[in-house]
Amino acid sequence: MLSYRANDLYSLEGTSCSLDSVEVDGGFELSEETRRQIQKVEPEASRQHLIVEATEERQQASAAERDVQPARKVADALPPEQPPPPPDEVQILLRTMRSAHPQTYFQAAVDLERFMCQQGQAKSAAQHLVSLGGLFTLVGVLETDAVQADTYQVACRLLIRTLTSGAASRADLLASGGIRAVLKAMAAHVTAEPVQRFGCCLLKELVVGSSHARQEVFECDGVNLVATAMRNHISSAALQIAACGVVRNLTLSGGVVLAEQQAALASAGGLEAVVAAMIAHQADPNVQSACCWSLACLTSQSPELQEEARASGATARVLVAMDCHVAIASLQEAACWALKELVGSETTLAIWSGAVRAVSRAMREHSAEQVQKAARVALRKLALRKVVPAHACAVRRDILNLVKPSIVKRRRSPAVSLPPIQE
Repeated sequence: MLSYRANDLYSLEGTSCSLDSVEVDGGFELSEETRRQIQKVEPEASRQHLIVEATEERQQASAAERDVQPARKVADALPPEQPPPPPDEVQILLRTMRSAHPQTYFQAAVDLERFMCQQGQAKSAAQHLVSLGGLFTLVGVLETDAVQADTYQVACRLLIRTLTSGAASRADLLASGGIRAVLKAMAAHVTAEPVQRFGCCLLKELVVGSSHARQEVFECDGVNLVATAMRNHISSAALQIAACGVVRNLTLSGGVVLAEQQAALASAGGLEAVVAAMIAHQADPNVQSACCWSLACLTSQSPELQEEARASGATARVLVAMDCHVAIASLQEAACWALKELVGSETTLAIWSGAVRAVSRAMREHSAEQVQKAARVALRKLALRKVVPAHACAVRRDILNLVKPSIVKRRRSPAVSLPPIQE
């Protein structure tokens, strides 16, 4: 409370006070005039006091604004917080396949394949599947017992799609246990042709250029499973082609022949299965070409297996394939490489002359370098057979003249290995 003396009344002007706060000191009583002066001063003093308070508040607010301005700039630079995106269809299907009962796997796998087929970019869809852990999920389906054969089939197709599109590497699938899972599915459904077919397709892709993958196939009895599939489903051309691809990739690695794998496949009945496929699908050039490559890889640099193949009629089947499909350059190339391995010094004269005619015809009909190279290699091998002049009546002299120059060429040239096989 403010207190005034009588001699201080002259200074009331400019002072913030109210009439109620004025007391009389020493019995001095304010006059009416003094009271009126105080009443005049009070509104103006209150207004100035409010102005001072407002100015101080503005200064404090400005200081606070300067303090928070750097933090506000950082906050403005950050992206606005977004709610987590809802799970997409692929994620939902994969989650279903991980947690649901095995009987529901099939519908989820079918829906997943339909979704991937509907996408405009197959590779991006496959990459999205892999990024969500789809490889491990699909491999887990193959390893699950009591799953329908149709589910195995769809799972294998999806894994093949991820490999062929480049979304996943062979190393990724091998690391997730792909080979053991595929072989387990094939062993569980021996009579199901789709499971065997797509299983062979997947194995063919996985064993390319991987010694570890080949070893895993042999450890899991994959060789017998592939040979059994060829015998049990002899009428399926697609399965025979895929199985022949497995045989090729198991026995040949970058032009290097793997003798141990050759022997294992031969003991499992691989040679007989290939010849049987050629007999059953004589009119199909794709099967004939695949079988010719398999014969070349199975018998390369192995006199024992070459003799076994000749005894099973492999050479005659190769010549039949060349006669039936003269216009197919890829088949002629594969057949020439097969003849290079199958024709030996003990080959009968009829087979030898038929091989010379077939190879020389391939050279005339196809100017492609691959065919020309394979034919030249085959002719060098054919020139090794000793032909007695007394048998000239059974062999046309122009054939003998065709083969003779190749003897000199072979003496100059080193041994030629099998080329990389183009699918």
